[in-house]
Parts: sequence; structure tokens; C-alpha cells
Amino acid sequence: MKKINFRKYKNVELLDALYKMNQQVFPERYQQLCDEIARRKQNGQLKVEKSSVDNINHVGFWDHRELIIEFTQTHKVFRIAFLVLYLLFNIIAITFIASKYWVTDISKVHQYTAVIDQATCHKDTVEDEESGRIDEYYDVVVSIYPDIFLAPNLPTATCNKIAATLTPGSQISIWHQDGLIHQLVLNQNTLLSYKYMKSKIRDFNSRGYLLYLFCLFLMPLVFFKSLYNAVYPGTFKKY
Repeated sequence: MKKINFRKYKNVELLDALYKMNQQVFPERYQQLCDEIARRKQNGQLKVEKSSVDNINHVGFWDHRELIIEFTQTHKVFRIAFLVLYLLFNIIAITFIASKYWVTDISKVHQYTAVIDQATCHKDTVEDEESGRIDEYYDVVVSIYPDIFLAPNLPTATCNKIAATLTPGSQISIWHQDGLIHQLVLNQNTLLSYKYMKSKIRDFNSRGYLLYLFCLFLMPLVFFKSLYNAVYPGTFKKY
């Protein structure tokens, strides 16, 4: 690596370089810089309190890990494109995630009447990869050849009771969307109402999307300086 003659640097330039330089990326250059600062301190050419240097290094450590995209006044097209793309990405992401929390109104859900072949209460075990927590879910699975319908996230007792009630050969009416039961009626007796199933379906569809929602709201903090640079070029610089 080409050596830099830090002896030509002014004191303020040395301290600024110490603040900006990434020690992990340029270890040899960083050592040269520290040697020059130590030499000047020993000769009385530079007086810096240790606490000040430690604070500089501490702040620099985190600043080097910031994501900053620099723009200049001449980058108007790139700045506008960056802002538009960022906005479009957020709109698409929010729309997609919001769709997982949205449950279609019962008036727009398809009604299906048929004789069931089998109904069971199925236990589903899901492990959270981050926390290691294991959650158990109980779903009523209704088979009407060749289709299968699912009533998700039911309490254990409710799941077993409904599965036992839906005997083979029974004629039922199911309001469903993509196989998810929004309402279930047997002999004019509503076993699962839309009002009851609405929250169950929302929880089932949005399972695992809370983290993505959190990351989406975290993005403005990560890209704040880049977004600010796109509006006011040159405000923040990467080191």
C-alpha cells in the first residue's frame, strides 16, 4: 500500500483524518497516522487530551458503518431517480405488507356448498428462528374432493369440537378465499362466523411479516443522510 506523508498534514488535518479513517479497512495507514500524532505529541507540536482522542475514535467507529450516498449539484437526474425509486419501493412494500393484514369483506367472498369427505383438527408447530420460541396452531382442515379448505388459528377445544361435528357426508356451506374459510355453516347453524374468523385469518396471513414491517419503518433512519443528500447535495459525506 502506498504510504501517505502525514508530516505534511496540519494538526487539524491529522485529527480530521483520525476521525474519518476506517481502522479496520486501512490498518497500516491508520498506524502511520497514529505514529505521526504520537511523534508530534512527544515533541510538543500537538496537544490532545486522551479522552478527546478516544471520543473521536469511538464516534468514527460507528460513522464508518453509516450508509451514505453522496450527490452533487450536477447529479440532478440521479438525485431525482433515487428519490423516486425509494418512494416507489416503499409504496410497493407497504401495499404488499398491508395486503397481508387486510381481510376481504364477507360480501365479496365466494360461497361454496358441498358434501364433505373428511374434517380433521390439524396441529401445526412453528419455531421462531430468532428467538427459538415454539408456537402451536390448531387448524380445521376440511376435505371436499379435490379441494381442501382451512380454518386457521383456532383454540384447541374449538378445533376438536368442529372437526368432530363435521362428519363425513355432511352438507356444509363455506365462504372462502384461496382455501381459507371465512365462514362455515352446517344445517343453517353457523359454526364459524366471519366476525370470529376475521382476526384469525389476519393473523394467519400476516404470520412472519411483523419483522418486515419493522424493517420498513427502520429504513428512513438508515437512508436519512442519503435522502437528505439527494435534496441538499453535499450535506453529508462518507468517510
